[in-house]
Amino acid sequence: MPSRRLAQVAVGISRGMGHTGSAGWSSSTRCFRRHMHVAPTLSISNESNVGCSSRSPSRGKGVDGDFFTPYAQTTRVGAWSPRRWRGGSIALLAALPIETTAPLASGSGSGSGPEVEPTYTALTSYPPFTTIGEMILSSPLPSYGLTIVLSTILLRGLITLPVTIWQRRRQERLATIVGPLVQKKSNEIAKELLAEHVKEGRRRTAENERVFTKELERRVSVFRKALQREYKVRPLLTSLGPMLANIPLLIIFSLSIRSALEAPGSPLALSPFLWIHQLGQADIALGIAGGMLTFLNSEVTRIRGENSITEITVAEEEMEANRRAKAESWKESRRAKREQQAMEIKERAETLLAQRSKRHVAKPTSSSDTTGSKRTLTTSSVLLAQTPSPRPQPNTLTKLPASATPPPVQEIRIHSPEAVRVARLTKFFENLGKLSALFIICLSTQVPSGLVLYWVSSISFTLAQNVYFTYFAKKPKHAYQTARQAAIDAIKQ
Repeated sequence: MPSRRLAQVAVGISRGMGHTGSAGWSSSTRCFRRHMHVAPTLSISNESNVGCSSRSPSRGKGVDGDFFTPYAQTTRVGAWSPRRWRGGSIALLAALPIETTAPLASGSGSGSGPEVEPTYTALTSYPPFTTIGEMILSSPLPSYGLTIVLSTILLRGLITLPVTIWQRRRQERLATIVGPLVQKKSNEIAKELLAEHVKEGRRRTAENERVFTKELERRVSVFRKALQREYKVRPLLTSLGPMLANIPLLIIFSLSIRSALEAPGSPLALSPFLWIHQLGQADIALGIAGGMLTFLNSEVTRIRGENSITEITVAEEEMEANRRAKAESWKESRRAKREQQAMEIKERAETLLAQRSKRHVAKPTSSSDTTGSKRTLTTSSVLLAQTPSPRPQPNTLTKLPASATPPPVQEIRIHSPEAVRVARLTKFFENLGKLSALFIICLSTQVPSGLVLYWVSSISFTLAQNVYFTYFAKKPKHAYQTARQAAIDAIKQ
């Protein structure tokens, strides 16, 4: 009879509570096991601990709790060791009938033992993740996978698409107005600076060329920055704008979906989508699709930013060409100087020989001519035998060879260091995108497919956006061309 057994258990517990230390614990345990004949499972609430205090024989300090709290000194090997439970009531699941334990149990235990209290508190600890996770879990759509896809498109359309349109407009102003104006002004600045150097009487040397180039770059940079402030375009900020807007969204939404998937009893983790049986399990096929889309997106980005990529190539080629031109000009100047010195030495030698030949012609002919001829043979008979060249006039200027003439002034192209940095950064992110394709494929085998589904949806949105702006978007408006021509005309004046 259950009531009789409960009375016996109560008597045993009361006897055990009348004792202290290990004696009370061992007697109550023997009484409990003698009447129940099984190893019961129990959970102790805070209400049952009021007024109950036991003292540890080893530490001698009072411990707030009840006599069920075990001590290492009194626990025998193989004996039953009850564990403390954080529930709200006492449940003797193995001893009491099911209808009696149901209202007393603090959790949904099955009667086989104490359930472990869940420690996952991500959805209740972080407000941003809680809001997005609750929105996904409370979606009225029939499929949670469809909810993730539509939520991704909605968030990307509201947050990142306006930033992309803003970036495109600034790039149009930078390419159609600022770039040509800077190029035009750089040529004018170069001519003005060259006139200043000529007026100061500076010769064309390697040191003066370095000073000229440095001063030219400084003046062009000042003009470029002023023009960028006027038209509100900054190449670095314009290039990184969409990425800076997408990274926080990617992190927050990814953590929210992962929290919703790992929540206890989450319907999102058990929901199927397309060929995926459960969104809480990994799916390699979805990861491969995401990797292929990422690689394709990198290629489209490369085609779209082809001008930015060639910018760095042209800049490097022109820098190398300028370096070689400077080296060649220095070699030509040195060669021309050596040729000029050689011509001067030759003219001086011819002059001396002509003077000597006149001196010999002025002497009277005698029998000593044979001696003179012998003496001339011992010195420079070959030179004396030649016909002396006429003496050059003192006021005649020596004509330099054609190679020594300075090259004509050509159009100078000064590339912005900021534009070169943007081109390098764009190329770096394109290579990083190709590597991230492999990273997504490897990571898809370790994370839930619901999270990979969000990544694939976001990559698909980016790919569609890049394809549209690369191939189907309208060309810059006529207003930009008109403003560009007006600015060029103003500079010409």
